[in-house]
Amino acid sequence: MAIKPGSFMNHKAYLQKLRDNNNPGELPFSIEEYQKRIKDVKCAMKQAQLDVLLISEPANLYYLTGFSTFAVYEACTLILPLQGSPALHVYPTEIPAAWATWVDDIYPFDWSEMDSLSSQLAVILKERELEGKKVGMELTRGGFIPKTFEQLKKLLPHNTFCDVSELVLKIRLIKSPQEIEYMRRSGQITAKGVNASLAAIREGLTDTDVAKAGHDAMLGAGSDFFCMDPIVNSGHRSSWHHATHCRVMLQHGDNVYMEYGGCYQRYTSPMMRTGIIGRPSKQVLRITEAVKNTLNLVIQGAKPGRTCHDVAMEVKPSYQELMSEMWFMGVCGYSVGAGFPPTWADDITVIAEGVEEVLQPGMTFHLPIMFRVPGEFGVGLSETIAITEQGCEILTEPDRDLYLVDI
Repeated sequence: MAIKPGSFMNHKAYLQKLRDNNNPGELPFSIEEYQKRIKDVKCAMKQAQLDVLLISEPANLYYLTGFSTFAVYEACTLILPLQGSPALHVYPTEIPAAWATWVDDIYPFDWSEMDSLSSQLAVILKERELEGKKVGMELTRGGFIPKTFEQLKKLLPHNTFCDVSELVLKIRLIKSPQEIEYMRRSGQITAKGVNASLAAIREGLTDTDVAKAGHDAMLGAGSDFFCMDPIVNSGHRSSWHHATHCRVMLQHGDNVYMEYGGCYQRYTSPMMRTGIIGRPSKQVLRITEAVKNTLNLVIQGAKPGRTCHDVAMEVKPSYQELMSEMWFMGVCGYSVGAGFPPTWADDITVIAEGVEEVLQPGMTFHLPIMFRVPGEFGVGLSETIAITEQGCEILTEPDRDLYLVDI
């Protein structure tokens, strides 16, 4: 597309210029691996009697196409018909991300057209002879807002719409050898960050100083942008869920808990560790020993053919007697893999009581064993594992001792 001197380059011309320059690609997987994933998804679509799938969840977009952006809030959709080739419908700032995928058909729209997303998608479906067909959408997994869904139903009254938010997630549950290799690399990066932060713990510094040491170490080791920034809590705040560093001064006797996830090709192997400034109390030592025992039992019990429920029930006696003095959710693991802010979790299955998911080779889990004495302290230790043919492989670092800081 030639652009006359003095004329305005619109979003379509921008895409064409990117194509004309033919810069090297950045796909993290082979075309053959993407083709297998698309084939697996289409097989699931056929079983669900879907004619087309509209995919908007950022990690699912990445998994199927290589589409990667930190602007996960922008409206981007993969249109995947059961018959025919896929297409991407993208916001103008995400045109480069779409160009960098293997998908040829790209429909960019201008920022001024945000209010007409539904009508644009309806036109694309009609052009592809998908009017009157059954459409699957990810209604609980980011991207689509209720307004878009309701408008699509009005614009395509002869189509049938259904929520299939877990369809791609279930396929992502089993990782390929290349995915697991990326998670090994992530685990190495995560361990560098954790070790740097543990070494930085000192009375008189802040929890933010500790987080900075880990942050810098992970970026220095080659991390992508994180799904979640480093989590550090000290003192009584180490007993809190989902709090993090906020310039709190470290004091003698503080437990310093951290949870990090270095990212490699969007894959994260998280890891939790705890340090303490000074001599730990008997209660801290007792809780720490229970955390270590529980984590070890989960690792020993995580084998193919067993259910998540089986593993969770087997380890329950290791901490049950302590439940009157500490808080533990009972979730011994959750599936992890490719991710974007704000989470590295797959959000598809957990190792917990009542979950009958059967463990299979290629599944990967973060095992967040964290015992909290409310208002006093918490001790957390975790690993990320991959289920193998014989048991499981630890993808992070196996040294799980409480880190003692002498003063």
